[in-house]
Amino acid sequence: MNTLTHHRSPVLVMVGFPAETTQIVTSVARQATPCQVVSCGLDDLATQVSKHRPFALMILTSVFEFDPDEFRALARDVKARIIRMPSEKTSEEWLKEHFVPALTEAFVSHDD
Repeated sequence: MNTLTHHRSPVLVMVGFPAETTQIVTSVARQATPCQVVSCGLDDLATQVSKHRPFALMILTSVFEFDPDEFRALARDVKARIIRMPSEKTSEEWLKEHFVPALTEAFVSHDD
């Protein structure tokens, strides 16, 4: 008898970023990996993580430091990596230098 196996789609969840930053990150992320980018606020984070089971969560360092244990637990539940970003203001060049290596590592090591 054949059984269905669940394969997690490669999703990056961005938490609390403005639309402009989300657009830049989405462009850079898609150049580096074949992932979908989902943006949400803190109020919807648990729902989006449960729904998409992302391989990575991107969050501002200042937001992460508000409750690091909770964010770590949420990421651990879905085996996602946390990628912290120091500022919501960014450039494509900065992302390529600092974000892409972390994203690529998380993507390569994510558990299907």
